[in-house]
Amino acid sequence: MMHFADTKGRRWDIAITCGTVLTLERSLGIKVLDVRNGWIPAMADFKQVVDILWEVVRPQAEAKGIEMLDFLEAVDGPTLMHARELLHRAYIDFFPTPTRRELLERLWSAMEELRLAIAKRIEIALASIATASSGSASTPAQASSA
Repeated sequence: MMHFADTKGRRWDIAITCGTVLTLERSLGIKVLDVRNGWIPAMADFKQVVDILWEVVRPQAEAKGIEMLDFLEAVDGPTLMHARELLHRAYIDFFPTPTRRELLERLWSAMEELRLAIAKRIEIALASIATASSGSASTPAQASSA
């Protein structure tokens, strides 16, 4: 079983089971077994990842007397990204056939490569905008002397 630690050092186990599938479908309306229209779009949506993560760890949290907000206060960006990766790995492991698992693994890898490429392009564009605006901006003193 996979696990992660939140920023308070608490350990949380991650597993996708038949019960998890049913819970996610009933509580969040996510068609978990529909990869293209259910799982993949959900994993691309920040809010839904948070909701999925909470539903997966909820039984553990309730056993420890931890409420949702207390749990989420201890989940920062890097922790959420790590948990997201574990959720997807657990999702892949849920399926019994090696062929399906391999296809899902390749799909996830391609999506992650695309996400990283998009992030890099955004970073380059923002740097370009910052450079252009700092080079063309005039100070109030320059503007008044013109």
